[in-house]
Amino acid sequence: MPRLLITAIATLGLAPAAFAADICALPKSDAKVASLSWLAGDWIETGKTRVVREHWSGPYGGLLLGVGMTIVGDAAKSFEFFRIAQTPSGISYFASPNAKPAVEFKAIELCADKVVFENKTNDFPHRVIYRKEADGTLHARIEGTIKGKLEGEDWTYKPER
Repeated sequence: MPRLLITAIATLGLAPAAFAADICALPKSDAKVASLSWLAGDWIETGKTRVVREHWSGPYGGLLLGVGMTIVGDAAKSFEFFRIAQTPSGISYFASPNAKPAVEFKAIELCADKVVFENKTNDFPHRVIYRKEADGTLHARIEGTIKGKLEGEDWTYKPER
């Protein structure tokens, strides 16, 4: 089935389970961090009172390094160090918000323009998702269950030049 048709079916929410694997699959055991090179660069989301930035460097030697910062008004409100690394079990995302110890999220989906990392034992979030659009926009999402309800936060980044 042509990729355009599969994408159209998926976008409309009509994709049967059989097509889901064609769109984005489980990471192969030999998947490399280099396949996520589309994350590299400087990203910014600008709101009325809040600016969020992410910077990703690499991939070099099986590693992407990142830092994020949220500014409200003229004050830094939060920051985070993160990395995506090759591990013995595959590819993992390590998050260290506000200099806390890093938490590992293992890649559970990997395709040309999307990656999903998961750690169901973490309090929140359980998933970290990045997706790059054809227009160069980068979407980031964290999600998880809080008191039995799915909660999440989304960011839409533009390249910062």
